[in-house]
Amino acid sequence: MTDPETISYVLLGVPAFGMVVYWSVTLYHIIRTVRHLPTARSGIAMADRTPVEGNVVVVVPAHNEADVIEGLVESLREQDHPDLRVVLALDRCTDRTAEVAHRAVGHDRRFAIIEIEHCPEDWAGKVHAIWEGLQRSGWFEDSDYLLFADADTIFDPACVRATLAIMRERELDMLSLLSTLTNDRWYELVAQTAAGWELLQQYPLERANRDSGRRAFANGQFMAFRREAYLAVGGHPSVRDALLEDLALARLVEDEKLRTGVLLADGMLRCRMYRSYRDF
Repeated sequence: MTDPETISYVLLGVPAFGMVVYWSVTLYHIIRTVRHLPTARSGIAMADRTPVEGNVVVVVPAHNEADVIEGLVESLREQDHPDLRVVLALDRCTDRTAEVAHRAVGHDRRFAIIEIEHCPEDWAGKVHAIWEGLQRSGWFEDSDYLLFADADTIFDPACVRATLAIMRERELDMLSLLSTLTNDRWYELVAQTAAGWELLQQYPLERANRDSGRRAFANGQFMAFRREAYLAVGGHPSVRDALLEDLALARLVEDEKLRTGVLLADGMLRCRMYRSYRDF
């Protein structure tokens, strides 16, 4: 082997070895964190031991979600927490979202469908839809908990009850769940695995759940607040122009020194982020 060949092998080998070490360390930290932190599913046993109480208002913003809104509504109608109301905030929809939502809700008086026709220029669309829906529903003032979820999620029947139990047991002001992503299609396995690794590397769950030195993080697919905590950070008007409102709210919660948690859903909340390869 000539000297130039030796040099090229070294130049290629060192970075490759470094990457192996880097991802091995990352995997170790992820596995250790998952072993030591509870998941949303652990909340079922907590709720079974001591029943949870509290009026929960779920707010779901939806823009042209005709393909998924029915599944979400059905999963929310099956929730086993007795004191639950749901606001569907339909944001300037131009498809059949409203029609499908009304059909899925039927005569269930726990649901309010708010159709929004306009978004002010100084608001991000999703943020405005959430706040407008919450205000127009008339359910904000007597709520104990506020839960904000995306329209493409599916709730396990015990999801809300388990969430409240975890918040009670861990004395949390806000709890966000990382949904279990569907992976029955090849492009989901390829893209979502890599994206999930990168997310957990940037926002390690161990750091997001510390009592001190916490990394502000939340997932906008599912964010549950105690009403007092939501008011303390100014609610969605305080992040009105944020495109990543979940991270913006998480930072405000951290600034207020409130207690937060970010946990894996462990099948209690499911999401298909991409309906086809073309959606990537």
